[in-house]
Amino acid sequence: MHTASLKTAAEKISFLLDAEIERTDGLWQIRKQRLVKNSENTFCMMNFSVEVGPFDENGIAVNKASVFLLPEELPHFTSALWRHPISFPTNFSQSQTVEQHLYCLHLESKEPPEDFVERLAGALQIILE
Repeated sequence: MHTASLKTAAEKISFLLDAEIERTDGLWQIRKQRLVKNSENTFCMMNFSVEVGPFDENGIAVNKASVFLLPEELPHFTSALWRHPISFPTNFSQSQTVEQHLYCLHLESKEPPEDFVERLAGALQIILE
């Protein structure tokens, strides 16, 4: 993939997630935290991370994300992912873990990172409203 195309993709991803991209060893990493109030009226920091790369000559990359969600956010987030106009590629997997009443949704796909991140950004927007 050309350097100009990579730069454009990185700028779009950075804009969609409102986060800086760290580039190391051919991988892009994006980490964010958000402050949420849970059902017990306790504030906590929720993590969100995305890893992209390496790219093939067509701009396709392995994309991974881990998103921590409150129990009440999980159905809204997953529904928004599945309803997004950009459909999932055939090479997609999703799993979840639960720890201390928090869900961690693990997503992985092989597709253009802009599509992966656009889907994630849309789902995040739903739970932040």
